[in-house]
Amino acid sequence: MTEEKKSFFEDMPRSMPIEDLLNKLEELFEMDTINLDKEALQQTKLFFEIQRLYIDEGRCLGWIADKEAEIVHMRRRYYQGNLPQSAYVKEPLNPLPLKTDVDKFLKADRMVLNIRRMLADAEVKTKLCEDSLKRVRDRGFDIKNAITWRMAMEQI
Repeated sequence: MTEEKKSFFEDMPRSMPIEDLLNKLEELFEMDTINLDKEALQQTKLFFEIQRLYIDEGRCLGWIADKEAEIVHMRRRYYQGNLPQSAYVKEPLNPLPLKTDVDKFLKADRMVLNIRRMLADAEVKTKLCEDSLKRVRDRGFDIKNAITWRMAMEQI
């Protein structure tokens, strides 16, 4: 990563790579089918652990959305020729695109594509955490039903 990119991303809220997030959630949802009472008591702790992940990923999503707007604005100004001359020394733009073509240039711009990919990943991770929070509720019902079933089978 260049120094410029490091400074651009240094204030990014903490976030996990999607593979690590999936592994963490899978680990959290592992269930000891022998000790269902213990699992039932762990529901609140599980909920708050996943909620913490959700908050972290949500903050990151908001940060990336803000950066995406900044980048699109900056790149639009770049393609319109509205930046200081020093910007064009580092990255020449010949010829200047027509105003009607600026959106086409933005759609193919590497910086815009990268930040939009990051935004899409952040949205997926946030949605994954939301779905996991719903699954905690369903897990509680599953545990209750398993305990009820076990009690019914012991009476037979």
